[in-house]
Amino acid sequence: MKAAVLRYRRPPDRLATIDTRLLEETSDLVIMQHTIRASKPLKVNGRTVLDDGFGAIWFIYRGEHHDIGVITDPTGDFTGYYCDAILPMISRNGIYEITDLFLDLWISPDGQTTILDEEEFSDAISKGWITHEEARIAREEVDRMVLGVREGTFPPDCVRNYVLRLR
Repeated sequence: MKAAVLRYRRPPDRLATIDTRLLEETSDLVIMQHTIRASKPLKVNGRTVLDDGFGAIWFIYRGEHHDIGVITDPTGDFTGYYCDAILPMISRNGIYEITDLFLDLWISPDGQTTILDEEEFSDAISKGWITHEEARIAREEVDRMVLGVREGTFPPDCVRNYVLRLR
């Protein structure tokens, strides 16, 4: 595994620099791993599914408007998939940068989907932090992912296979 840096931008001016381990890099995909540093826990249906100290393996597809995080609790148990609507990743010299478009999707292990951060998404649009075009892209991307979950095509097999290796 090789060390890498993920720069996570959230308009208008938030930038998190995350030290990660690069697991794999191809012309289409970057897979990296790190421990989550969360400011607050994410609870879905009363269950904490993401929190400080949880693990994440991120699948970031080049040219795509989403990433997929395979999330595990501190004991290594799979809690679900966290998917961000993003601008396509930019990478150079071991530094990978994504810009968050606020709207996210949680996919529970049983396939239940929960759209996250709707209020922050609306605020970002109204405050001009993202353009109307970026908002349209984010909404369409999340809708496409939800449809893919229903059809059994999302997350893709390569992501699901990583989860199977965790068990």
